[in-house]
Amino acid sequence: MIEKLKLLNYRSVRLAVGATVFTALFEVLMSYSLSFLVTSTVSKLIRNVLFVLGVYLIYAIGMYLQLKLKGLANYYVSQDIKQQADKWIANLSYQDYHEKDHGEWLSIYVNDVPKVIELTLTKFLSMTEKASVTVFVFVALTYIHYSMALLALLSLAFMTFIPRLFQKNLAKYILQVQNSKEIYLSKMRELLQGFDTFLENTAFNIFLKKSRQASFNYSKAVYNSEKFTSLMSACLTFTNAFVTVIALGLLSYNVINGRVQTGAFLSVSSLLPTFGASVMEFLSEKEFFQSGQTLYSSKFSNLGQFNAQEDFFTKSGFIHAVPMPTDQFSSQEKSISELALEKIVLIYQNKEIRFPEKLKFLKGKKYAIIGESGCGKSSLLKIIMGEITDYQGDYKIDNKGVSGALFDSLSYVNQTTFLFNDTIRHNIDLLGKHSDDDLKKLLTTLHLEYLSLDEKIEDNGKNLSGGQRQRLSIARALLRNKDILLLDEATANLDKETAEGIEQYILSTECMVIMISHHLSSSTEKSLDKVLKLG
Repeated sequence: MIEKLKLLNYRSVRLAVGATVFTALFEVLMSYSLSFLVTSTVSKLIRNVLFVLGVYLIYAIGMYLQLKLKGLANYYVSQDIKQQADKWIANLSYQDYHEKDHGEWLSIYVNDVPKVIELTLTKFLSMTEKASVTVFVFVALTYIHYSMALLALLSLAFMTFIPRLFQKNLAKYILQVQNSKEIYLSKMRELLQGFDTFLENTAFNIFLKKSRQASFNYSKAVYNSEKFTSLMSACLTFTNAFVTVIALGLLSYNVINGRVQTGAFLSVSSLLPTFGASVMEFLSEKEFFQSGQTLYSSKFSNLGQFNAQEDFFTKSGFIHAVPMPTDQFSSQEKSISELALEKIVLIYQNKEIRFPEKLKFLKGKKYAIIGESGCGKSSLLKIIMGEITDYQGDYKIDNKGVSGALFDSLSYVNQTTFLFNDTIRHNIDLLGKHSDDDLKKLLTTLHLEYLSLDEKIEDNGKNLSGGQRQRLSIARALLRNKDILLLDEATANLDKETAEGIEQYILSTECMVIMISHHLSSSTEKSLDKVLKLG
């Protein structure tokens, strides 16, 4: 399990820290150098003005480098967390992935990663800056007068104590806001996906009610968090102001008595508030940083299940481009001669589904599964694929027990076709292994010869008909050229003639075919080795 995000291991972070310390030094020098503007001669004033302007110029250059390196560090840390999340998701089982809505998985990328970066890297660099300013200001105040340094230490003691009163609750509020944001995103995605249902049932009053309730819950969490942080900031601000007023009063007393030069008042009036503000911000940022580490551990603890970090993100250098990944998922394909299921019982939505006591599917044979809706046809295919594992009974492949999903060894066409916003070529040939001639020949077989391989598919195929989308899904499965082909109502959206033609082509292949159908034509039924009726 991941405990902390180790920021200093990442490329550019240490350089960003160095630039931050450098910039903090010159930020303090800017305030300290103001005392040089109080002089007794014009020539000395001109020389000191040039010196002060030089300090300001160096500070500006340092700030540029600091912000640039901070941007690079942000880039590499966020890229690494995202690619680790990619690998984590890619290694999930079917059951684990579908425990959450895809909107919740999306939230990892659009909500969790940016929030973790904000609360860890951004706060860490801010802490570095404020700590450096605090140290440099303390040195400057000590040089001006020891009493100023003592008051600075008193301010530090007060402001170190106050945040301890808020620490636990702050982490709780931040986590609540992040969780509420995820729930809100998921709910709004659901409501927007149901637009047609609301429209067809004139039920937009329900949409408004649910949307407002979801927004209220999220806004309430944000408000509670902001109210709490406002209280913490107010306490720290008052403490800083109180110490600053006392210090300036004491400094005025020393100036009146000739113990401190008049110009020092100008420096201290800038340095001491800066000291208090830096301490206050450091302590505040520290609380947020610790909350960020808690959030990282909470949201990304599963990344620790395997070594997903890439060296590129941690080695030194200033390369901006992130290299594309090499193939990391090797195929576990194996030849299968027999699938044997015995006494399989599945509990689905509190309903017990019992399948025939003995089922056997042999290499190269053709099977159809028929039955009323709800009798378990699709569930049986998912058991065969290894998607569903929580069943009773015995399932063996070539007389060996089943472990894991079988996607490397079979092709599957389900009832819901998903198409990417990409070309037809890249939708049916996902791995890019086939020639244009092969792709065009297959499209012709599926009566899609009029489609161009380079035609762009829009928003999950909204520019295509249901039948076209279904046939592209069949093309994708056939191109994988596996020993087993599973079809779940794969031709349901096609006209009778087209459906029969495609089914005859599929049944003429050498692979084992297991197809679910509600309407078997006589020609299709003649080409089958067995029809299995469930229910």
